[in-house]
Amino acid sequence: MPSTSPSSLADGIQNTPQLKKIQAGGFKQPRQVNSGRVSSSDNQNLPILSFGSSGLSVRVLQRLLLVNGYPIRVDGNFGALTEIAVKAFQTKRNLTIDGVVGLQTWQELTR
Repeated sequence: MPSTSPSSLADGIQNTPQLKKIQAGGFKQPRQVNSGRVSSSDNQNLPILSFGSSGLSVRVLQRLLLVNGYPIRVDGNFGALTEIAVKAFQTKRNLTIDGVVGLQTWQELTR
C-alpha cells in the first residue's frame, strides 16, 4: 500500500468535487430525526403509494411492513404481495381498506 503524506492527502481532498460542493453550500443539512413517528410537518413529504408504485419509498414501506410482522420481500415494487400486506395491515389497524398507503396508513406504520 503506497504511503500518502499528509500534505498530498489534504491536497487530494481539497480538489474533490464533493468538498467543492460543500464549500459552495450545495449540500442540504441533514434533517432532525424524531421518534420515528410521522409528524404533521412531514405530511407534505409523504408519498401516496399504491399498486404499481416503485422506488425507494416502496422499499421503506416494505421494510415497515416487515417490522410490523408482514413477511414480504423488500424489492421496491408495489406488487400484489405488498398490496395484500397493506390491506391486512389496514384491516388490523381499523383503517380504510383500500391498499393505498396515504397519510393514515403511514402514521399507523410508524407508531
